[in-house]
Amino acid sequence: MSLGDVVVERQLSNAEARQAICSLWSLREDEILVVNDLAELVSMNDPRRVLCHKWHIEGGQFATVLSFHEGEFMDQSSEATAERLTQILRSRCLVSDASDNPYRMVMFNGDGQAQVVNLNPDKLDNGMYEIAGIFPTPTS
Repeated sequence: MSLGDVVVERQLSNAEARQAICSLWSLREDEILVVNDLAELVSMNDPRRVLCHKWHIEGGQFATVLSFHEGEFMDQSSEATAERLTQILRSRCLVSDASDNPYRMVMFNGDGQAQVVNLNPDKLDNGMYEIAGIFPTPTS
């Protein structure tokens, strides 16, 4: 089971990702495993509280994907996780908007507001995340 992917605007090192996850869930560094190759994650029977697969994206506006696997935090919403990571990393983050449209995501800017964005289909089909448009925010 996966909490979901959080796509971060800038490139993160494993150490930066681990430190951000520590802040996110008030954990120690030895409770988190960050790997760059999914094969490493699959081949391990690791007792840590959070397992995260991190990889970089070439091109596009967003550079790092964090994919969370296993652990006690899997019931947390990807939106809450992305909103908090945006603040911790001081970098915009994207998560799925839970619709059937693979080109729509929710973007967090760190100002407490979420925006639904439309991604460039041609870029996304090539593995890059580039914003093509922003949907109007509904007023309450």
